Amino acid sequence: MSEPKPTVYHLFGDDRFAMESFLQTLSAKLGDATTREMNTSRFAAPHVDLATLEENSLAAPFLASRRLVILDHAERLLEGRDDSYWERFEAFLLRLPETTALVLLEMVQPPKGRRRSKPTRLQAWSQTHSERSYVREMFRPRGPAFARWIGQRCADLGGAIEGQAASLLAAWVSEDPALADQELQKLLDFVDRSRPIQVQDVERLTPYHGQANIFALVDALAERRPADAQRLLHHILQEEQPGYAFAMIIRQFRLLLLAKDSQRLGRPLQETISLPDFVLQKLAAQARLFSEQDLIQIYHRLLDIDLSDKRSLMPLEVGLDAFLAAITPAR
Repeated sequence: MSEPKPTVYHLFGDDRFAMESFLQTLSAKLGDATTREMNTSRFAAPHVDLATLEENSLAAPFLASRRLVILDHAERLLEGRDDSYWERFEAFLLRLPETTALVLLEMVQPPKGRRRSKPTRLQAWSQTHSERSYVREMFRPRGPAFARWIGQRCADLGGAIEGQAASLLAAWVSEDPALADQELQKLLDFVDRSRPIQVQDVERLTPYHGQANIFALVDALAERRPADAQRLLHHILQEEQPGYAFAMIIRQFRLLLLAKDSQRLGRPLQETISLPDFVLQKLAAQARLFSEQDLIQIYHRLLDIDLSDKRSLMPLEVGLDAFLAAITPAR
């Protein structure tokens, strides 16, 4: 007799790329594209209505063995809510049928130093109910581990990369797995998977590719020049695929958040970000143009655009246009 399948899949950490890869693997088990679409629902906290989540999760699958329900940003589930909401949510988790796979994506930062962070409420629940939960920690690899991850990812894509080339690419993408994956695919196409990717290949194809346009776009946002911001965005979208352009933009604001934090703590930026000095100087200058709250709000808006695209509610190009229209006049 086979063991019962988990009804709750709890993924927590800061590695969005790993989480999305896990979801793709889980989704593929549902069947063909049409069957997957009919049996998949995706929501995001804190905006999700619990009754809607329950309705989708307790429904029977259609022409498939299971339904896949995804709750993104589960770390925000209890924002503005009291203990009674948690009690309802906990009771709902215990009622999930085996025909439902509820995936909780909880974005949390890695613990600092060697001490482990105190478990969140969701993590504590998953640990207590291990008989119905699948729990996986997903933090982005950092430092030398990220360069090794690039090597393994390259192998998974059917190619190879030299160690120094992997280290250079890791620095260029600022240890962003999604951006590294896109760059690797371009590099592998360039070498036709007939030889390992070398340093000169990375320098040729990704020498801070498109960075000048991204910096110019952020300058236009900071200086409230909406027409210039729109023109630069459309230029970037003409040169790059929307997914790549979006990854570049969200990476830039993540770097600006890191630069702002370093400035607040009085810490040299070189200790936080491994990029050439001229890039760090520009990041430091741009970070001073925004308040920390501005950067946090912008970053959250970009995450919402990403979610809308993944839920097929709004294409990235439309979301980015709306983002610029909303952000530029407000600053």
